[in-house]
Amino acid sequence: MGIGVHYDGVSVVSVQHHRDGSINVPFWEFRPWRDGEALDELINRIATEYHLGARRCATYMDPSDYRVLLTDAPDVPEAEINEAMRWRIKDLVDFDVIRAAIESFAFAGTTGHADQQQRYVVVAEEQALQRRILQLEQAGVNIEVVDVPELAIRNLAQRAAGDVATGMLTLNDTYGLLTLTRGATLYMSRVINIGTNDLANAADRRPLLDNIVAEVQRSLDYFASHFRQDTIEQLLLAPLPLHLPGMDEYFGGRLGVDVRGVQLETLAHWQQPLESEAAPRCAMTFGVALRQLH
Repeated sequence: MGIGVHYDGVSVVSVQHHRDGSINVPFWEFRPWRDGEALDELINRIATEYHLGARRCATYMDPSDYRVLLTDAPDVPEAEINEAMRWRIKDLVDFDVIRAAIESFAFAGTTGHADQQQRYVVVAEEQALQRRILQLEQAGVNIEVVDVPELAIRNLAQRAAGDVATGMLTLNDTYGLLTLTRGATLYMSRVINIGTNDLANAADRRPLLDNIVAEVQRSLDYFASHFRQDTIEQLLLAPLPLHLPGMDEYFGGRLGVDVRGVQLETLAHWQQPLESEAAPRCAMTFGVALRQLH
Protein backbone atom coordinates (compact mmCIF):
# COMPACT_ATOMS: atom_id res chain seq x y z
CA MET A 1 0.00 0.00 0.00
CA GLY A 2 1.43 3.35 -1.02
CA ILE A 3 0.42 6.54 0.76
CA GLY A 4 1.41 9.99 -0.49
CA VAL A 5 1.06 13.22 1.47
CA HIS A 6 0.60 16.22 -0.81
CA TYR A 7 0.11 19.92 -0.14
CA ASP A 8 -3.50 19.63 -1.31
CA GLY A 9 -4.51 16.14 -0.18
CA VAL A 10 -3.56 12.51 0.37
CA SER A 11 -3.24 9.69 -2.17
CA VAL A 12 -3.44 5.95 -1.58
CA VAL A 13 -2.72 3.14 -4.04
CA SER A 14 -3.02 -0.57 -3.23
CA VAL A 15 -0.80 -2.96 -5.22
CA GLN A 16 -0.87 -6.75 -5.49
CA HIS A 17 2.02 -8.62 -7.15
CA HIS A 18 1.24 -11.89 -8.92
CA ARG A 19 3.60 -14.77 -9.65
CA ASP A 20 3.32 -14.22 -13.41
CA GLY A 21 4.68 -10.66 -13.02
CA SER A 22 1.34 -8.94 -13.46
CA ILE A 23 0.21 -6.17 -11.12
CA ASN A 24 -3.28 -5.65 -9.77
CA VAL A 25 -4.49 -2.39 -8.22
CA PRO A 26 -7.62 -3.23 -6.18
CA PHE A 27 -8.27 0.41 -5.25
CA TRP A 28 -6.80 3.89 -5.28
CA GLU A 29 -7.89 7.35 -4.22
CA PHE A 30 -6.70 10.92 -4.15
CA ARG A 31 -8.64 12.77 -1.48
CA PRO A 32 -8.26 16.56 -1.39
CA TRP A 33 -8.30 18.55 1.81
CA ARG A 34 -11.63 19.97 2.85
CA ASP A 35 -11.83 23.55 4.07
CA GLY A 36 -11.02 23.75 7.76
CA GLU A 37 -9.73 20.17 7.98
CA ALA A 38 -6.29 19.49 9.44
CA LEU A 39 -3.91 17.20 7.54
CA ASP A 40 -3.72 14.81 10.49
CA GLU A 41 -7.50 14.50 10.51
CA LEU A 42 -7.54 13.67 6.81
CA ILE A 43 -4.85 10.99 7.16
CA ASN A 44 -6.68 9.54 10.17
CA ARG A 45 -9.96 9.23 8.25
CA ILE A 46 -8.23 7.55 5.31
CA ALA A 47 -6.32 5.18 7.60
CA THR A 48 -9.55 4.16 9.29
CA GLU A 49 -11.55 3.70 6.07
CA TYR A 50 -8.85 1.65 4.33
CA HIS A 51 -7.70 -0.24 7.46
CA LEU A 52 -4.13 0.94 6.98
CA GLY A 53 -3.14 -0.35 10.39
CA ALA A 54 -3.50 -3.90 9.03
CA ARG A 55 -1.71 -3.29 5.71
CA ARG A 56 1.95 -3.07 4.75
CA CYS A 57 2.38 0.58 3.89
CA ALA A 58 5.13 2.59 2.22
CA THR A 59 5.49 6.32 1.72
CA TYR A 60 8.16 8.69 0.37
CA MET A 61 9.92 11.75 1.67
CA ASP A 62 9.61 15.34 0.56
CA PRO A 63 12.66 16.35 -1.53
CA SER A 64 13.44 19.21 0.87
CA ASP A 65 14.10 16.72 3.69
CA TYR A 66 16.84 14.55 2.15
CA ARG A 67 19.76 14.47 -0.28
CA VAL A 68 20.92 11.76 -2.66
CA LEU A 69 24.70 11.88 -3.11
CA LEU A 70 27.18 9.84 -5.12
CA THR A 71 30.51 9.36 -3.40
CA ASP A 72 33.45 7.00 -3.09
CA ALA A 73 32.77 4.06 -0.84
CA PRO A 74 35.09 3.54 2.14
CA ASP A 75 36.94 0.25 2.39
CA VAL A 76 35.03 -1.18 5.34
CA PRO A 77 32.81 -4.25 5.86
CA GLU A 78 29.29 -3.96 4.44
CA ALA A 79 27.78 -3.91 7.93
CA GLU A 80 29.75 -0.75 8.75
CA ILE A 81 29.41 1.10 5.47
CA ASN A 82 26.44 3.34 6.34
CA GLU A 83 28.16 4.63 9.47
CA ALA A 84 31.39 5.19 7.54
CA MET A 85 29.44 7.06 4.88
CA ARG A 86 28.12 9.43 7.54
CA TRP A 87 31.58 10.97 7.89
CA ARG A 88 32.39 10.74 4.21
CA ILE A 89 29.50 13.09 3.32
CA LYS A 90 29.52 15.38 6.39
CA ASP A 91 30.75 18.39 4.38
CA LEU A 92 28.32 17.79 1.50
CA VAL A 93 25.07 18.54 3.34
CA ASP A 94 23.82 21.62 5.17
CA PHE A 95 22.66 19.84 8.32
CA ASP A 96 24.28 17.89 11.15
CA VAL A 97 25.08 14.35 9.98
CA ILE A 98 25.20 13.14 13.59
CA ARG A 99 21.43 13.66 13.67
CA ALA A 100 20.85 12.28 10.18
CA ALA A 101 19.46 8.98 8.92
CA ILE A 102 21.89 7.36 6.47
CA GLU A 103 21.25 4.64 3.90
CA SER A 104 23.39 3.69 0.92
CA PHE A 105 23.15 1.40 -2.08
CA ALA A 106 25.51 0.24 -4.80
CA PHE A 107 26.17 2.41 -7.82
CA ALA A 108 26.08 0.83 -11.27
CA GLY A 109 29.63 1.70 -12.28
CA THR A 110 31.10 1.99 -15.72
CA THR A 111 33.56 -0.91 -15.81
CA GLY A 112 35.07 -3.63 -13.69
CA HIS A 113 34.33 -3.32 -10.02
CA ALA A 114 33.28 0.33 -10.06
CA ASP A 115 30.07 -0.58 -8.32
CA GLN A 116 32.20 -1.44 -5.28
CA GLN A 117 34.08 1.87 -5.44
CA GLN A 118 31.14 4.28 -5.44
CA ARG A 119 27.77 4.25 -3.75
CA TYR A 120 24.66 6.38 -3.63
CA VAL A 121 24.01 7.76 -0.19
CA VAL A 122 20.57 8.90 0.96
CA VAL A 123 20.96 11.26 3.90
CA ALA A 124 17.85 12.61 5.59
CA GLU A 125 17.32 14.95 8.47
CA GLU A 126 16.33 12.58 11.23
CA GLN A 127 13.86 15.06 12.69
CA ALA A 128 12.02 15.38 9.37
CA LEU A 129 12.01 11.61 8.89
CA GLN A 130 10.68 10.99 12.38
CA ARG A 131 8.05 13.68 11.89
CA ARG A 132 6.71 11.93 8.78
CA ILE A 133 6.74 8.50 10.47
CA LEU A 134 5.06 9.82 13.62
CA GLN A 135 2.41 11.65 11.59
CA LEU A 136 1.41 8.42 9.86
CA GLU A 137 1.73 6.12 12.86
CA GLN A 138 -0.39 8.39 15.07
CA ALA A 139 -3.07 8.24 12.38
CA GLY A 140 -3.02 4.43 12.60
CA VAL A 141 -0.93 3.69 9.50
CA ASN A 142 1.34 0.62 9.64
CA ILE A 143 4.27 2.28 7.91
CA GLU A 144 7.03 -0.19 7.00
CA VAL A 145 9.07 1.80 4.48
CA VAL A 146 9.91 5.45 3.96
CA ASP A 147 11.40 5.66 0.48
CA VAL A 148 12.77 8.46 -1.71
CA PRO A 149 11.08 9.64 -4.93
CA GLU A 150 14.09 8.58 -7.04
CA LEU A 151 13.43 4.91 -6.26
CA ALA A 152 9.65 5.26 -6.62
CA ILE A 153 10.21 6.67 -10.12
CA ARG A 154 12.72 3.87 -10.80
CA ASN A 155 9.92 1.40 -10.08
CA LEU A 156 7.61 3.15 -12.55
CA ALA A 157 10.30 3.25 -15.24
CA GLN A 158 11.06 -0.44 -14.74
CA ARG A 159 7.39 -1.27 -15.10
CA ALA A 160 7.05 0.89 -18.22
CA ALA A 161 10.32 0.03 -19.99
CA GLY A 162 11.51 -3.29 -18.56
CA ASP A 163 15.25 -3.91 -18.87
CA VAL A 164 15.87 -1.01 -21.26
CA ALA A 165 18.00 2.01 -20.33
CA THR A 166 15.44 4.78 -19.91
CA GLY A 167 15.16 8.37 -18.79
CA MET A 168 12.06 9.39 -16.88
CA LEU A 169 11.03 12.95 -16.15
CA THR A 170 8.58 13.83 -13.41
CA LEU A 171 7.34 17.41 -13.04
CA ASN A 172 5.49 18.22 -9.84
CA ASP A 173 4.09 21.56 -8.75
CA THR A 174 7.37 23.00 -7.47
CA TYR A 175 10.20 20.88 -8.91
CA GLY A 176 11.18 18.29 -11.47
CA LEU A 177 13.08 15.03 -11.10
CA LEU A 178 14.94 13.20 -13.85
CA THR A 179 16.10 9.61 -13.38
CA LEU A 180 18.20 7.46 -15.68
CA THR A 181 17.60 3.78 -15.01
CA ARG A 182 17.76 0.30 -16.44
CA GLY A 183 15.53 -2.28 -14.84
CA ALA A 184 16.08 -2.09 -11.09
CA THR A 185 19.31 -0.11 -11.46
CA LEU A 186 19.37 3.63 -10.81
CA TYR A 187 22.25 5.13 -12.79
CA MET A 188 21.74 8.75 -11.82
CA SER A 189 19.17 11.35 -10.86
CA ARG A 190 18.93 15.11 -11.17
CA VAL A 191 16.61 17.56 -9.43
CA ILE A 192 15.32 20.30 -11.75
CA ASN A 193 14.31 23.55 -10.07
CA ILE A 194 11.32 24.11 -12.35
CA GLY A 195 7.83 22.86 -11.58
CA THR A 196 4.46 23.06 -13.23
CA ASN A 197 3.56 26.10 -11.11
CA ASP A 198 6.38 27.97 -12.88
CA LEU A 199 5.10 26.81 -16.26
CA ALA A 200 1.51 27.71 -15.43
CA ASN A 201 2.45 31.26 -14.40
CA ALA A 202 4.84 31.99 -17.27
CA ALA A 203 3.70 34.31 -20.05
CA ASP A 204 6.05 32.40 -22.38
CA ARG A 205 6.79 28.79 -21.40
CA ARG A 206 9.45 28.16 -24.01
CA PRO A 207 12.45 29.48 -22.01
CA LEU A 208 11.47 27.28 -19.05
CA LEU A 209 10.95 24.26 -21.28
CA ASP A 210 14.33 24.94 -22.91
CA ASN A 211 15.93 25.04 -19.45
CA ILE A 212 14.42 21.63 -18.69
CA VAL A 213 15.68 20.33 -22.04
CA ALA A 214 19.17 21.62 -21.23
CA GLU A 215 19.16 19.81 -17.86
CA VAL A 216 18.02 16.58 -19.51
CA GLN A 217 20.61 16.93 -22.29
CA ARG A 218 23.44 17.42 -19.78
CA SER A 219 22.37 14.24 -18.01
CA LEU A 220 22.16 12.28 -21.26
CA ASP A 221 25.62 13.55 -22.29
CA TYR A 222 27.06 12.52 -18.93
CA PHE A 223 25.45 9.11 -19.26
CA ALA A 224 26.82 8.64 -22.79
CA SER A 225 30.37 9.46 -21.65
CA HIS A 226 30.34 7.32 -18.49
CA PHE A 227 28.11 4.34 -19.33
CA ARG A 228 29.29 3.20 -22.72
CA GLN A 229 27.68 -0.21 -22.37
CA ASP A 230 24.19 1.35 -22.47
CA THR A 231 22.39 3.88 -24.62
CA ILE A 232 19.33 5.83 -23.55
CA GLU A 233 17.03 6.14 -26.52
CA GLN A 234 13.80 7.14 -24.82
CA LEU A 235 12.53 9.65 -22.31
CA LEU A 236 9.32 8.86 -20.45
CA LEU A 237 7.14 11.64 -19.07
CA ALA A 238 5.21 10.93 -15.87
CA PRO A 239 1.62 12.24 -15.73
CA LEU A 240 1.59 16.03 -15.35
CA PRO A 241 -0.63 18.12 -13.04
CA LEU A 242 -0.74 20.68 -15.86
CA HIS A 243 -2.02 20.11 -19.39
CA LEU A 244 0.88 20.83 -21.77
CA PRO A 245 -0.09 19.61 -25.24
CA GLY A 246 2.81 18.89 -27.57
CA MET A 247 5.39 18.65 -24.79
CA ASP A 248 6.59 15.22 -25.96
CA GLU A 249 7.15 16.49 -29.52
CA TYR A 250 8.88 19.63 -28.22
CA PHE A 251 11.30 17.65 -26.07
CA GLY A 252 11.82 14.91 -28.65
CA GLY A 253 12.72 17.39 -31.39
CA ARG A 254 15.43 18.96 -29.24
CA LEU A 255 16.82 15.87 -27.54
CA GLY A 256 16.87 13.47 -30.49
CA VAL A 257 15.31 10.63 -28.49
CA ASP A 258 11.87 9.09 -28.44
CA VAL A 259 9.72 10.96 -25.88
CA ARG A 260 6.36 9.64 -24.75
CA GLY A 261 4.01 10.05 -21.84
CA VAL A 262 3.49 7.18 -19.41
CA GLN A 263 -0.09 6.03 -18.98
CA LEU A 264 -0.31 4.51 -15.51
CA GLU A 265 -3.39 2.51 -16.44
CA THR A 266 -1.25 0.48 -18.90
CA LEU A 267 1.21 -0.59 -16.18
CA ALA A 268 -1.25 -2.61 -14.12
CA HIS A 269 -4.82 -3.85 -13.97
CA TRP A 270 -6.73 -1.09 -12.20
CA GLN A 271 -10.00 -2.48 -10.85
CA GLN A 272 -11.24 1.11 -10.48
CA PRO A 273 -10.50 3.18 -13.61
CA LEU A 274 -7.79 5.74 -12.89
CA GLU A 275 -9.09 9.26 -13.48
CA SER A 276 -6.72 11.34 -15.60
CA GLU A 277 -6.85 14.36 -13.26
CA ALA A 278 -5.80 12.14 -10.30
CA ALA A 279 -2.94 10.37 -12.13
CA PRO A 280 -0.28 13.03 -11.35
CA ARG A 281 -1.03 12.80 -7.63
CA CYS A 282 -1.07 8.99 -7.70
CA ALA A 283 2.03 8.39 -9.87
CA MET A 284 4.68 8.60 -7.13
CA THR A 285 2.37 6.81 -4.69
CA PHE A 286 1.90 3.99 -7.20
CA GLY A 287 5.69 3.89 -7.69
CA VAL A 288 6.41 3.50 -3.99
CA ALA A 289 3.67 0.86 -3.70
CA LEU A 290 5.37 -1.15 -6.46
CA ARG A 291 8.31 -1.71 -4.14
CA GLN A 292 8.27 -5.32 -2.99
CA LEU A 293 8.82 -5.67 0.74
CA HIS A 294 10.90 -8.55 2.04
